[in-house]
Amino acid sequence: MQGELPRSRAWLSTYTLQSVSQTLHTAAPSIISPLLNYHLSTEDPEPTFNVIRRTLTALIHHVKNADGFSSLGNLVLQQLKTAIQTDDEEKIRRMLNIATIPCSVRQGSRLTDAQKTMLFAELDSLKIAPSTHPAILPFSASLFISTEMPLWLSQGMKFLQRAWGLIQRPAQDAEDEFCIKFALNLNGALAELGWGGWKLVALPSVLKMSVRPNVTDKHPTSLFAFLASLRHNKKISQGDTDLVWRTRIEQCALARLEVLKGQTGTEAAAEINDILVLSSFFSDSVTPVLIDSLDQNLQGDVPADSRASSSWMIAMSLEALSRRDKAEWSGKVDQRKWAKHALERWSWSAEVLEAIVSLSREA
Repeated sequence: MQGELPRSRAWLSTYTLQSVSQTLHTAAPSIISPLLNYHLSTEDPEPTFNVIRRTLTALIHHVKNADGFSSLGNLVLQQLKTAIQTDDEEKIRRMLNIATIPCSVRQGSRLTDAQKTMLFAELDSLKIAPSTHPAILPFSASLFISTEMPLWLSQGMKFLQRAWGLIQRPAQDAEDEFCIKFALNLNGALAELGWGGWKLVALPSVLKMSVRPNVTDKHPTSLFAFLASLRHNKKISQGDTDLVWRTRIEQCALARLEVLKGQTGTEAAAEINDILVLSSFFSDSVTPVLIDSLDQNLQGDVPADSRASSSWMIAMSLEALSRRDKAEWSGKVDQRKWAKHALERWSWSAEVLEAIVSLSREA
């Protein structure tokens, strides 16, 4: 029953605030404003957040255009500015969650260009830190998605460069290690969301920063997960990269494969998978590493609780090898022995058997 209360209150608020011809009642800001103030000060913000979220979402769908929602858009913008000026991290976090709603619902089409410009300007005042991360990430991602090229090339590019550390960060930001994690998360989200400014605005910074030591040495697992996601989403290709970038990523990948050699479990399997997704970027130096890994894993003893992840690693490695130029591996692989081990030790794994068949077809 308690779960129904926020829903019923939201519908009451929605019907109260709607007006004719897909517009809002003139009293809408004066009704929502006390609710926002209470939400920012209450000890339990979840019920009021649900009411506000449902109300704003319904009203965004009700109005015809951005002008029809401008009174509430201005209210949200002003409340966000006020929260940032207080320097109260909890209030800022709560208002960012509220501001994300009009930025994301209907891709921000019910905010005016002036409001979006002012929201982008507020990014300079926001702190990139663990305390604000759960709120600033969806807010900034939805803001990028809802805007157009002029803002991407000005304030948007500046914010992305600040996250990566390509320009000097303000003193309020967290240390470099956390900001790099935030940059990986934000860029990954923008890529998955199909952001239109990816190639022109984001990718140059990604290529520049992804091979720097503060990223490759300190965040290799996150880096390969991020790059693999870009590859899956077709946001990075051979034509986007140069030999220097590919060489540095390959060196980092080979170093990680050496570290992961002999490891079992889902985390090791996931990282190896991410690395192998990028194997088309690598030279033939990766082929002996794949062969050695398969020689070891196909006939090695595996703990019972790691058999599933190990079979996944074997299948991924076989598939990656089958995609390499045949001349790199055909004389170095004993396919009969591999097939024998697969049938004797991995016959329960459809993935391994299918991958063995795929490799044999390439022979």
